[in-house]
Amino acid sequence: MRLFNIPLRMQQKWMLPVILSAIAVVLMLSIYHYNVADRVAETEKIRSGEDEAVIASQEKEIESALENYTLYSWLLGLFGVALVGGVAWYASRPSARALKQIHTVLEAMGRGQVSSSMKVKEEGKDELANIIRSINRLMDDYTEKIRFSTEVQEGHLDAELHEIHEGDRLGQSLIRLREKLKQAEIESAEREKEEKKRRWTNEGIARFSELLRQNHDRLEDLGYLIISELVNYLNVNQGGIFLLNDNDPEDPFFELKAAYAFDRRKYLNAQIKPGEGLVGTCAIEKQSIYLTELPQDYIRITSGLGDANPECLLIVPLIADEQVTGVLEMASFRKLEQYEIDFVEKVAESIAATISSSRTNIQTKQLLEKSQQQAEEMRSQEEEMRQNMEEMQSTQEELSRKIEDNETMHRELSKEKALLDALLNNLPDYIYFKDRSSKFIRISKSMLPLFPVNDVDEMIGKSDFDFHQKEAAQGMYDEEQEIIRTEQGFQDKMQHEITETGKDQWVSVTKLPLYDQDGELMGTFGISKDVTRFKQLESEAHNKAGNRKGNR
Repeated sequence: MRLFNIPLRMQQKWMLPVILSAIAVVLMLSIYHYNVADRVAETEKIRSGEDEAVIASQEKEIESALENYTLYSWLLGLFGVALVGGVAWYASRPSARALKQIHTVLEAMGRGQVSSSMKVKEEGKDELANIIRSINRLMDDYTEKIRFSTEVQEGHLDAELHEIHEGDRLGQSLIRLREKLKQAEIESAEREKEEKKRRWTNEGIARFSELLRQNHDRLEDLGYLIISELVNYLNVNQGGIFLLNDNDPEDPFFELKAAYAFDRRKYLNAQIKPGEGLVGTCAIEKQSIYLTELPQDYIRITSGLGDANPECLLIVPLIADEQVTGVLEMASFRKLEQYEIDFVEKVAESIAATISSSRTNIQTKQLLEKSQQQAEEMRSQEEEMRQNMEEMQSTQEELSRKIEDNETMHRELSKEKALLDALLNNLPDYIYFKDRSSKFIRISKSMLPLFPVNDVDEMIGKSDFDFHQKEAAQGMYDEEQEIIRTEQGFQDKMQHEITETGKDQWVSVTKLPLYDQDGELMGTFGISKDVTRFKQLESEAHNKAGNRKGNR
């Protein structure tokens, strides 16, 4: 129990002097009280034996003593109160200073003004000192929590709150607040990351939409623009675009139209059948293929520092109206994230539609140009036909004249042929015509007995090699070729020969070069006369002449 709000240890310190003073006052009052009581007793004794005067005198003394007792009691009481008050005042002076400091600190803490410099100085080991220590610990705790809150406010979400107790609700609340701020920061970073991905995707789609809206007359140029833009925007190392070539419906294939790597345009020649390799498989399955473990030497990325296998490979089909029109293939030294793959697949739809539209436009343009060319050709042909008709009319008129001339000529030729036939069929001489190869063109009927044939037509296209011995035939062939070479013939040359039928005869041969109506050399012709009879007569005449000389 506390007295006058004085700490217990202070009460114990100053209690002994106060108690001694109180005991002294009580003893003095008691002594004085006993004196007064003795006088009253004596007065009672006197009353029984003395006269009234003495009694009255004694009563006056007793009254005076009682008055003095009362006065002394008040004086001693006032002295005791003053003594106790003085002692209490003197003992409470340091407690008052400490309480004032505590009051100041608590008021400041109530206003939220907390600082380690505001701590109360600790003196002694009494209860007030315990209170001061508790307040100072509270101050330290508040200072620590303020430091923690400040660091969290400044973004240091890994800050630690030290000396937190199990029942510290404020500390636990601050820890939970920090964790919630951490989670909020993580969620904000995730949202910012997702927003950055969405913005990147939307910017890329807008960029490719603008690129694909441009007109392209050549699929190679369009393919190069697409693949170069993809390689640069995705920050990959290499890319290629394969487009379907179905000019031959029985043998379609995917043709590499453009390739791009390290800011350089690559010109490669590659044709892949549907279902062949990863590109052909992607086209058949109509599904993207993403690989991080590539087959050995499937593809190499080459730079000025050398070449190496990529970390990943992405193959995406280009599908328009459920038909695969091409395939995109990209390789990179870094692994692609899912949002980048989704972006390529999304852009691939627009690319496929653009390529299909461009191909249709190119085919339409080609058909239009072909149609215009055909129309131009038709106009030229019409003009040519008109000219031809005019020429034909002129030709027809000329032809009519020529027909008349030809008829006249034919009649003349018929006459000449009749004359020639008459000669060839009736003259006994051997008449024959040969081409430049020394093959018979025509012979006279008189020559039939010389050859094993039944009709003169059977001799056409045959040569002397077909009927004479090789040596004789070769001699006639060389003779005729010499005439053709020199265009010089001979006349009445006597030749002895044995025919295929075994006939031994002498002939007088005339062979000359044969010209057509334009003067061009076309072969040879010859006339052979059988002079065997003359030779026999001549031989007989010689024999007779010889005999006459012998008889003489």
